[in-house]
Amino acid sequence: MKTSFTLIGLFLSSFLFSQILTVDPDSFVSIGPGSSITLDGLEIAPDDTYVISGANDISRTATDHTTEGSSSVSRVYNSSALLTDFTGTLTFSYFDEELNNLSVTIPNGDFNSTSTNWRFETFTGGTTSYAFYGSSDGSFKNYDGTDNGGKTRGAKWNKVISAGAYLSSNTRYAYQPIIVSPTLPDRTVKYILEYEYAIKTPEESIGIAPGGNRIISEVLNAHFSDGADAVLSEPVSQFIASEVNGKRSFTTVKQEFTTNSTGEMAIMFYAVSDVDLYLDNVKVYPVEESDLVLNLQAEDDSWTSYHGPVNEINNTVSYTFNDAVSFKAVTASAPTGGILTIEDINSTVNSIVVYPNPTTDYICIKADRILKAELYDLMGRKVRTTNQSQIDMSSLSSGNYILQLIREDKIQSFKIIKQ
Repeated sequence: MKTSFTLIGLFLSSFLFSQILTVDPDSFVSIGPGSSITLDGLEIAPDDTYVISGANDISRTATDHTTEGSSSVSRVYNSSALLTDFTGTLTFSYFDEELNNLSVTIPNGDFNSTSTNWRFETFTGGTTSYAFYGSSDGSFKNYDGTDNGGKTRGAKWNKVISAGAYLSSNTRYAYQPIIVSPTLPDRTVKYILEYEYAIKTPEESIGIAPGGNRIISEVLNAHFSDGADAVLSEPVSQFIASEVNGKRSFTTVKQEFTTNSTGEMAIMFYAVSDVDLYLDNVKVYPVEESDLVLNLQAEDDSWTSYHGPVNEINNTVSYTFNDAVSFKAVTASAPTGGILTIEDINSTVNSIVVYPNPTTDYICIKADRILKAELYDLMGRKVRTTNQSQIDMSSLSSGNYILQLIREDKIQSFKIIKQ
């Protein structure tokens, strides 16, 4: 037998050796313990002798991988044949330009100046007088994340200025244009819209709007001078924030979106609510390197995220697999809003069982070391969250959902069918 390599590329940096591997039929590559092979920035370091058999081609694309509307960094490694039963360390290298590193300033993101910077220039059929009610019941956190020791200023909506079933000339929208790094043919750029919100409980205030009390955040595909045009536009990303924990308990949302080709986008907030709800500390920033997780694609095309160390100096994210894993593609993404792991619900994955599926009311979760379970609709909106072993879906509409299970070392998700 012989081993055949095809070398394509050059040295790209001090840490990255550009190499595409081709293993001919009836050939193999053997990597001994304590050794490693680096394939164009992907280092494979087994803890025991590992053999890559032919025929197999390992290649790298310079584009992202998208699953359920979320995308990875602009680097994906693909193997034409499944790499089976690997134990050891995978180290994924990347360039800064494959991340999305242009910061965005949000003037008055802490709402200390009421609705300054949040109003439309004009609004046909609406008003530009104010974008929301100013409130002293904002978050307990300052804009930099430090504890204020008391409530800060914030934005407030109620039934009078709500949209949805209460849409009228009184409806108020908070809008702000932003400039972001554009997505180009050879580069996909991702940002996160982050904010805090709080909704009064029934004990604090009586009333539930049709569809539930909620605040809606949208990322728009352009700048708009007329609010009517912005409201009618199709958002690039939308999130419905609906957790009801009381006016003193703020929930943080991190909404990921992919930029357009111009870099001219906008963010907009509005509410549908019978009770007071609050918004504070709006930020827009690129996906952070320190948030990166390693993603592997299994034989059934499902993706699983693994949380390992990120070295921002050397631009690497790695993970050590003590249990054998098989995969055919490798990339990295942000854990929030990043690549979803879509597993076969009818099989057991690392001792995880979710049943029944399809379901008409409840699903049950049997698994070890589950920290939290979150249920999303296919628009990316979180509709349930729990640390218990059962989720009530009886009040949800029929359709497909994504159940995301957060474990100590990785995130896995399952497609759930509600009948």
